[in-house]
Amino acid sequence: MPPSSLNGYYQQYKADTDIVAQWLELTAKEHGYQGSSSPSASNPAATRGRRKGKARKQEQAKATATATAPGQASSSAATPGAGPKTTRIIKTRDFESMATHIASCSSSSGISISIPRYFARALDRVISVRKTFSARLASNGVQISAQSDKSHSFFVEVLEKVREVLRPLLATVQVSAVSVAAEAATPETASEQSNDLLHNLFAVLEVYQTSSQFEEEQPDAVPPSPPPAPAQTAYVAEQATSAMDLVFAMTALLGDLSHLRAEIMELWTCEGTKTLDLASVSVATNTAFELARSMEEDLESLFKEVGGTHAFVTTYFRSLCKASGLDPMAKEQPGDPYNLAAYHVADHCFINTLTLVSSFTATAMPSSAAFQDYNGKFGWYDEDLGCDGTSNRQRWTQDLTAVLELMPDLSFLVSKLDCLSVVDEITRGVACQIQERRKTTPLWLAFAVQVYLDILQTFGGDDGALEMMQEESLRIKHSLLDVPDAHRRAVLRAAGLWDEDPIWAARKLAVAAGFLPKVRSPPNKFLRRNPMYCGLLVHHMRTTLHMEGLRYAAAPGALVGVVQLYHALRREGLVPDDCVWQDLKMLWRLQGNASFFVGDLPTTKEAYFSNYCLSIGTSVTHWAAAQSRRKTKNKVNVHSANRRNLKPLAHLSLAVSHRLERPGARAPWSAAAVREVLSLSLTQRFTDSRSHIEPEAKAEVEEAKLRWAALLPAGLIHQVAGMVESEWYFLTCFNFFTMHNEAWLFLERLQAGLVAGPGLGSAPPPPRGYSNAQMLPFVSGVCFAAAAGQSLDRAQTVPTSDAPLRTAAAVLQKFVREGHGRRMDDDTDREVEPHEVQALRQGLNLWHLDEKGRGVGDERCDARGPAGGNEDIDMLMSLLKVNMDMNGGGSSGGGGDSGGGGGGDLARLLQMLSRM
Repeated sequence: MPPSSLNGYYQQYKADTDIVAQWLELTAKEHGYQGSSSPSASNPAATRGRRKGKARKQEQAKATATATAPGQASSSAATPGAGPKTTRIIKTRDFESMATHIASCSSSSGISISIPRYFARALDRVISVRKTFSARLASNGVQISAQSDKSHSFFVEVLEKVREVLRPLLATVQVSAVSVAAEAATPETASEQSNDLLHNLFAVLEVYQTSSQFEEEQPDAVPPSPPPAPAQTAYVAEQATSAMDLVFAMTALLGDLSHLRAEIMELWTCEGTKTLDLASVSVATNTAFELARSMEEDLESLFKEVGGTHAFVTTYFRSLCKASGLDPMAKEQPGDPYNLAAYHVADHCFINTLTLVSSFTATAMPSSAAFQDYNGKFGWYDEDLGCDGTSNRQRWTQDLTAVLELMPDLSFLVSKLDCLSVVDEITRGVACQIQERRKTTPLWLAFAVQVYLDILQTFGGDDGALEMMQEESLRIKHSLLDVPDAHRRAVLRAAGLWDEDPIWAARKLAVAAGFLPKVRSPPNKFLRRNPMYCGLLVHHMRTTLHMEGLRYAAAPGALVGVVQLYHALRREGLVPDDCVWQDLKMLWRLQGNASFFVGDLPTTKEAYFSNYCLSIGTSVTHWAAAQSRRKTKNKVNVHSANRRNLKPLAHLSLAVSHRLERPGARAPWSAAAVREVLSLSLTQRFTDSRSHIEPEAKAEVEEAKLRWAALLPAGLIHQVAGMVESEWYFLTCFNFFTMHNEAWLFLERLQAGLVAGPGLGSAPPPPRGYSNAQMLPFVSGVCFAAAAGQSLDRAQTVPTSDAPLRTAAAVLQKFVREGHGRRMDDDTDREVEPHEVQALRQGLNLWHLDEKGRGVGDERCDARGPAGGNEDIDMLMSLLKVNMDMNGGGSSGGGGDSGGGGGGDLARLLQMLSRM
């Protein structure tokens, strides 16, 4: 695969070396090369095999921890167990002999060997990057051991010899993209462009961005994939571990983090100008933390022998200081962490936050996490100053105090992980540090805390994010006023978890118990200073509202009947063109025909009834000719797959929310996993509830996949923000709770209108075992049965009558005129005052900080769970059977009537429904 489909700079570089090794190995062996069979040519394949005992249990536990819910992207691109089980390591010293063999076969044997463009590009990139990087280090005075320099020189020399040996075969391969990139990355050019050492080093890595852009602009030049390796085998180049290799890997990682950091700041600038929503930017920021963690974990084995990334980046920082003419330990004051003249170097290496987080988590005790507090010993963060400090000491003091005030708040959240609705990556990382008593801090966590500081110091000067979160909470609560408690409980918890500040309340309790001398911080300080967390809370509120509302609306099945009835009324011309139920029309458009109809839209009265019956689970064979049904002619044939169902919208938002609401260890999203979930999200947008994708959308999805494959992690998080933003309407403006309640109200009015019709007699007893809440969704089906003069029992018919449809049309027109057709638009634009939803305010009981109880809800719309078995068909059969009994059974329907005769019998049936 092209290198650009991997995580970051170092992963692309490593992929290039693997491409070179794999092509040389496979091509040489294909043409009779025997060198790799000797022990000196290549080390034996490392086979994973089957683990036993404790090792196997740990492996199974890890697999369980990384498992995802249905519809979620996996934590890596590959399916577990589907990747190579055997790895063959190709030693660097064998490269030249394999290249020589390939060249000799081509020249002496007359065999035509074609070198693919991807191999030539990979070879040129590796040589260019390694040579240029070495030159940059030397020109900037970075000291590297002689042994490491020798190892580096050997690797570059081998690659250059390979290129020289294969030059006759490479002559026909155009690699202008690499040549241009390599020329742009010369030491002289970079020195003129920037005097900053780190920027000079980062510039070496731009060859990958340049190459990716070139390939994207010239799709016809995109190379084919590398030759397939033998089944279950991965060919990789030998991993070098010299100091030069470690420095290069750390530079690449810091380069990726630097680009992520800059992209995050651009996104928050867009949020400030209202170009992007707070939730979209917050999700993208948290995803960036996952990508950073994934990239660091990819390098874990490389840095393991030198104490991990924490130890090595500290050494790296000191080397850069010395190369810049600074003594890192020449502290101006005894309490300084380092020579503050090197503040900007430390900032690029994330040394500031690495030091602060490590200092706190190394001493924090899990048992007392809830009672941590900062006493102001080193001063307090100046919100007015923000990032405008004029000296390095001011900047360091701002960083120091902001982190020291943050960490006790995070410590409280760690102690209440099971109570949280959102576990962002910073909280998850700090929890791991405290609970496992780790003495070193991963670089990705330092990066995440630094981004927190960037957002706080640049954009966190007001309460905008907190106010938006509170407004969203009020709006969602207001939409739940008419929803039974049992169905709204989860949404109320998501929307009201932070109605009162639990951190402030816990400290008040700690003061009362004598654990703390006083409460030093005002309420809601954590949320005021953490716009990202506010945005994640908003995101979680919306997704919870969406999913719980979807379950609430889908279970009774009322929406299927109402949409079908709306279609029939418009098709029959029974309502004027200006009578539009906007909310229902939007539901229909978002869900598609497949969520409400079986096959094509029905166009006749008989088709309205048969399609409705199919949609609640009858089989197509039930509607076959009588002679073909044989002995089952009076029995309803059931086909559960026909039942219509509503589909979730906003796939990416739901996938993110699923990850955020679950505490505990799990594998981070890699760049490949982010591309996967983006692809799934776009695909789901064009897929109906029956899993059929729109044919015209397939090309758009494939084009997007190619575009995302060319993006580095920094570009990917921008795509994540854009995708969540595009799902904003589904979560914010369309409320399934409101939609169902409106449909339910319409059915109640329709039932009342039908019962109030002429020719009523006494109502018969109701079908045994059913309630009005259970039967009401099927009023639409009774209307269709009357219009078609049909019953589920094909041996009998019901009296034909158009009266129910005309009554439904009259009820619908009045319903829409009263404003019920656009409730969601009205609710979206409405400003909700706190007193309007005071009854739904959640207490601190959600945090287990008091002993308040919680009431139970009513049973409205709770009579039925999700459709299962044959309940839907049984209910409709019961209704129609009562109607048949009332008419003596077996009457053949005549033409449509205006309300007399059989219509009176139907009215009595519906009157019976009203009394259940």
